[in-house]
Amino acid sequence: NLVIGKDSLNNITTGSSNVAIGTNSLQRVTEGSGNVGVGANAFQSGSVTLPIGGKHNFALGSVALGNLSSGNWNIGIGSGALSQISTGSGNITIGYSSSVYTSTGSNNIVIGNYAGFTRSSETAISNKLIIENRLPILNSGSFWDNVPTGTYLPEKSLIYGDFLLRTIKLNGTLSIDPLNIPIADATYTKNIVAKADGTFGWEDRGK
Repeated sequence: NLVIGKDSLNNITTGSSNVAIGTNSLQRVTEGSGNVGVGANAFQSGSVTLPIGGKHNFALGSVALGNLSSGNWNIGIGSGALSQISTGSGNITIGYSSSVYTSTGSNNIVIGNYAGFTRSSETAISNKLIIENRLPILNSGSFWDNVPTGTYLPEKSLIYGDFLLRTIKLNGTLSIDPLNIPIADATYTKNIVAKADGTFGWEDRGK
């Protein structure tokens, strides 16, 4: 194990190949292995009952993966990213305070500041792709900045997908440069048509 910072990795027992850089990073990890925490209180697990395991997690930013107990293969980049994750696994979250309420959810990819699951009712949602960016409100008197105003629903993000259903929803206008579209000839036998809800489908050309 590699430790740099006050009280970092100071409860380790059987865990190995961990890297803790920053005050209190990986502070309460006991049995976990292959974890990396960079930043004050990264992967601190301060409110979790010992022993604490988890393998191959990566936290970069203050309080990123801050409550992990046994989840594996999580990546949290940005202050507050996945800060409430506990037993969820396989999440990738990039952005300031992104998916702060994901706790037991797994297999999510979230990109953007304050994107993802930011409500207490969304702790267990899994298998989602979310790309959105919500600008924090600067709070010069506090370490943490304020949540953006307005109602935010993950399913209304610019890009929202489901890995199990194999679906992607675009909440915006889609355009393609005509110069990148080939000219149709006789080998093009299908038309793209759409339902009122925006779902696309195929039909035979000429109908």
